[in-house]
Amino acid sequence: LFLFFGLYRRTEFSAKGFRFVPTAPRLHVLWGWLRVKELIVLPTPTAGPAWTVDHPHCQERVKPYSNNVLFVAKQSFGDAAGSGVFRHFRPELQLTAPDVKKDCCMPWQLPAWFYPGRCPEPLKALSHLGDNPNWQVEPHRTLLRVPRAQEYVFDTAIYPEAIGWIRGLIARAC
Repeated sequence: LFLFFGLYRRTEFSAKGFRFVPTAPRLHVLWGWLRVKELIVLPTPTAGPAWTVDHPHCQERVKPYSNNVLFVAKQSFGDAAGSGVFRHFRPELQLTAPDVKKDCCMPWQLPAWFYPGRCPEPLKALSHLGDNPNWQVEPHRTLLRVPRAQEYVFDTAIYPEAIGWIRGLIARAC
């Protein structure tokens, strides 16, 4: 399962068009998901099935490389779609902690069960951040100062609570 996040900032309409609200903070927010049904390995860009011909990874101009793959979504995730977007902002989709001073490493607020100290293999807690000294556990949440990165990976076998949490987010989006 992929959860997609991005860096956003509130905007407003002005006489010159849309602009960022000057006092609005930058926020990491979840924007979508994809439950993986199948991986299609593409040894060359044109090696995919016929239905992938228009996909950006399947164009002649794409240089072949060893990890060029397509992730095909499942049709459903329990009662929800196998892939989709969260159409409206909700506070529960915001990863950036709302009440912590911002700095170069934006602090994320995660569920309390996310703290790697309870994990038998803390280095697998959140991909390369398991041994990060910037984890902080509080009674009802875990805080983590995250460096700028494109992706993080965690194992739901280590975090079984994540399945219910994610299903809840997706169910409220559908």
